Amino acid sequence: MGLDPIPAKPGMRARRAPRVGRCVPLASVIAAVLALVYAGAVAGDDGPTPQEQADEASVPLASAPGVGPVLTDEPSESVSVGATNRGRVLNAVQLTPSEALFRRSERNAYGTAELVSLIEWAAAEVAAAHPGGRLVVGDLSARRGGRLRPHRSHRAGRDADLGFYMVDETGQPAGNERFIRLGRDGTGTERRSGRTLAFDDARNWALVAALMAQDRVPVQYMMIISPLKARLLAEGERQGAPEWLLTRVREAVGPRSSGRRRSSYGTHNSHFHIRVYCDRHDLHRCRDSPPFWSWVTRHPRPRSAQRRRSTMRSSMRRASMRRSSMRRRNSMRSSMRRRNSMRTSMRRRNSMRRRNSMRTSMRRRNTMRSAMGRSMGRSSMRGSMRRAPMGRRVD
Repeated sequence: MGLDPIPAKPGMRARRAPRVGRCVPLASVIAAVLALVYAGAVAGDDGPTPQEQADEASVPLASAPGVGPVLTDEPSESVSVGATNRGRVLNAVQLTPSEALFRRSERNAYGTAELVSLIEWAAAEVAAAHPGGRLVVGDLSARRGGRLRPHRSHRAGRDADLGFYMVDETGQPAGNERFIRLGRDGTGTERRSGRTLAFDDARNWALVAALMAQDRVPVQYMMIISPLKARLLAEGERQGAPEWLLTRVREAVGPRSSGRRRSSYGTHNSHFHIRVYCDRHDLHRCRDSPPFWSWVTRHPRPRSAQRRRSTMRSSMRRASMRRSSMRRRNSMRSSMRRRNSMRTSMRRRNSMRRRNSMRTSMRRRNTMRSAMGRSMGRSSMRGSMRRAPMGRRVD
């Protein structure tokens, strides 16, 4: 059957009516596809199958890069200023304790918003994967940063001390609230209770994997002694961790060598020492130091900060040159003063010697004159007595 043509306007050609019969099969196909998709979605609301749950449980923690704490693109109020060993922190954020995190010190638990968010997120990730344990957090920084004894760093809000996850003799979480020094075998004794505790390979690997796999707050390094690093790598290989994550752990986790001490064993046998890079919003005042890893995206410093830095360097050079010239001038003046004082003292000593010698010679001459005068007077008296006649005695 056909359809009547659409009447045309005066002076225009009439158009044919569309054939609706040709569009019906396509519409029916689209409706059938949508019905099948909706039926599959409704059927999938019952939850994953046991096989899918087992597969998800077998996937190691942080199996892909890019995960991490939830941060906004806007700059935070906290600002890390300067280097970690000569800096401070502005508007620091305090670490909040929770069921998965124990805070040792309330006074020294301040850091940048990025570092605090990273620690809280990592502790929650470990608690979700391995319930029962708590992360013991030591010193971060003071409220305004600066020197924090006995640490050489911990000044700019980008350092933190994280205790090891420990298990007791029965293999249960120890629940310790202090750092425990461990030996090469990964065991140590708690001072208060006298219990023998051991390094928890599974939870500590989960912590390291969570921190090193995320890229939102890049970790510069995690300091730990070599035997415990070997245990962590063995645990990661046993769990089937990806090679890129093992590579990050091999490079950024372990003992760090400094200018004063070079050791392959390390000194951190009771806790992790972690350090994060400067946030990209703080680069105008924050200062990073090597090492810089290949997986970390480095943002260029603002030009204004570079100018200020170059200006500061040139002013520091000029100030050091002025100080050195002043020191040289002062040293020359002091040497001239010493030389003049020595000359003056020598002149005084020589003049005193000459004067004393003149006085001595005058005394000797006077003594000789007086002696000669006395001797001459005696001799004249004797001669006159001899020449004078004896007078007669008159009664």
